[in-house]
Amino acid sequence: PAAVAVAGFKQLFITGLQPIKNVKITHPKDLHTKHDNYTPEQVTHTRGDLLVLAAGQARQMGRMINVCPDALLDDGLLDFTLLFGSPGQQVADLASDILSLGLSQAQGGVQLLRVPWLEVEADQDLKCNRDGEPSPPSKRLVFEVLPRRINLHLPDTRLLLEGQALAKEAAAATTGGKHKRWHISRRKVFNPGSKPRPRLLLDLWKAQQPPGRLSRMIPGLKRLIGRTLWYASLLSAGFALGFNAQQMIRAGGRARMVDLGVVNP
Repeated sequence: PAAVAVAGFKQLFITGLQPIKNVKITHPKDLHTKHDNYTPEQVTHTRGDLLVLAAGQARQMGRMINVCPDALLDDGLLDFTLLFGSPGQQVADLASDILSLGLSQAQGGVQLLRVPWLEVEADQDLKCNRDGEPSPPSKRLVFEVLPRRINLHLPDTRLLLEGQALAKEAAAATTGGKHKRWHISRRKVFNPGSKPRPRLLLDLWKAQQPPGRLSRMIPGLKRLIGRTLWYASLLSAGFALGFNAQQMIRAGGRARMVDLGVVNP
């Protein structure tokens, strides 16, 4: 983790983020095409200067940012978030989108992709981190989901297909149909540019937390506050006793000096 932090700091603040030139991205047009056996008509190719590619089956990274804001665990697909071009170009696109469309509709050059697999090829080595750990550089990367290989115990169904229908019903009930939330067909390949995503930029920065997290944190916070107050009271009592004892010692010493006829100048 320390090496990753140092490398990230160096790239962000010293060398700067630089796109990888002429990257070729290949992904299928449907769910049934395999990455090791396909025809040209079954895939889509995208070329460009790749700045960022994030892949995930979960949504967020470190409870800080939703790198894949619509990812689900059991849909059999991988979600990708892509940025092409230089950082300066991204800033210009972001400012232009916000001014023309508003923050809730702006895309800022961010492209979302949902496919069962994706292949990345470049003329230079691609640096990749898996869950924060650096992987050996390679000129070809293949991302592929292996559905239903791990059993998980989850606090709720928000990251499952089952939870999407419940969320849609709850949104319709609470908004009365005035504000449509972002819902798309899950068992379907989703290509960049096929449908603008409302609130994309806002949801990228909105970290998801399990329901009841605050209620579970309150008892711990109460215990922490109680212990802090207890230790503070002990410290205050000790300080007060020590201060009083010091004053009494000084007063006793002064009285003894007066009895002996010593004048304190």
